[in-house]
Amino acid sequence: MFIRFKNIPPNEISGVYDGDCGRIRDEKGVSCYHCIEEQGAYKIIIPSLCNGVLFDLINFIEDFKRKEFPVFLITGNKVGIGTHGEPVIKDVRIIAELEIVELAEPKPIYKMDRTNPQFKIKQ
Repeated sequence: MFIRFKNIPPNEISGVYDGDCGRIRDEKGVSCYHCIEEQGAYKIIIPSLCNGVLFDLINFIEDFKRKEFPVFLITGNKVGIGTHGEPVIKDVRIIAELEIVELAEPKPIYKMDRTNPQFKIKQ
């Protein structure tokens, strides 16, 4: 299983972007992240130790929280490795749309007490 930020491109080809240069090339398929399921929560496996992975994830999560695009739990056939070491897949099948929920107990009430947000299947 994988987690995909944004909609699946119609041609199943993700772009590689470089700051002000925009799209600089294409991947061999759809960029996504490996994930594991633990007690109903889906956790992303960091694919590489490069700063680009963390930068992308921070931006994706913040954009997702602002409802700029959906996040999906998907499957597919791995066809390559992306720019930051992430899986690139084809024959994408969407399993479910995901949402972020707070799993901390007790539930946080203060802004700085948001300690355990996780991806779960959207209800």
